[in-house]
Amino acid sequence: MQRIPGRGRPVVPVLRDGLTKDSWPKYLHPWPLGDWHALAAARPSPASEWGLYLADTFDNLVLIKEIPGEAPLEPIPLAPRPRLPMPPSRVGPANRDAIVQLVDVYAGPGLRGVPRGTVKRLRLFTYHFAYHGMGGQVNRVGLDGPWDIKRVLGTVPVEPDGSAHFHVPANAPIAVQPLDAEGAALQLMRSWFVGMPGEIVGCVGCHERDGTAPACVPVSALGRAPSNIEPWYGPVRGFSFEREVQPVLDRHCVGCHDGAAPDHPDFSRRPGTTPPGPPNDYQTGSWFPPSYLALYPYVRGPAIESDMHLLRPAEYRLDDPPGADAACRASRRRAGM
Repeated sequence: MQRIPGRGRPVVPVLRDGLTKDSWPKYLHPWPLGDWHALAAARPSPASEWGLYLADTFDNLVLIKEIPGEAPLEPIPLAPRPRLPMPPSRVGPANRDAIVQLVDVYAGPGLRGVPRGTVKRLRLFTYHFAYHGMGGQVNRVGLDGPWDIKRVLGTVPVEPDGSAHFHVPANAPIAVQPLDAEGAALQLMRSWFVGMPGEIVGCVGCHERDGTAPACVPVSALGRAPSNIEPWYGPVRGFSFEREVQPVLDRHCVGCHDGAAPDHPDFSRRPGTTPPGPPNDYQTGSWFPPSYLALYPYVRGPAIESDMHLLRPAEYRLDDPPGADAACRASRRRAGM
């Protein structure tokens, strides 16, 4: 570690965790053999090798085995032991999906303060990861986005009591977004879970703590068959600005936002450009449509420097940008934005 200021001064390694450096003999992984004896990996002195020793409570050490250049650690006596019970398998290798049982989406701090009945559906998505040279700085997707590409699977219903019961693809990272009646996300799950083939995966609520047990209450979604995922406007695919967002801008926005008015952002479809900022190796081959760069300042989204704590409910729900007129707001509502 170099102290600042301290240019030109030698960097001296100082270890603060060497409390046992001069304490001999050294022991590792003792295994009790009774009230008086134990097996242990030990090194009696700095000149000794690590070896397997029999130690007793009278400070005696008897060498059992020493291998030059090797360290026999974690000794375990060879003895007959009862076979541990084998739990039944929870997976079915022939299955191609898993089942998720959500007890109460309102449980936990993720949706704290959201009135019951607000969440109508869950949006499910999985991930694909970026290739080098396709995104912004440090090969991220978008101008200041993540390393992954969300692939929207679709939606599943949530019961009035907050429960859900649905199929998901097996062996795939799955994340969820609780949606309100307008289809707007009330929370963002920034991690994922994976279900093995045929496995039943359960969760209590939204960002509940590890070890939280579900409440002993009836769960209405478990009284029916698991829901199938309702697709999101066609087959599963990576989320692309030019494929998913630009057509909405073409249909609802470019009538006013076509670059003719200097005080209106230009959302018209035009060839891409390189990202702003000094060129570097990470940005080589990165191209962004001008409409993407024009829309970017009006959309708040989590980026690489974002607060990594739990988000507030509806923190990233899209609101009307400053100065938006009535026609712009109406067009966004018709487009479902």
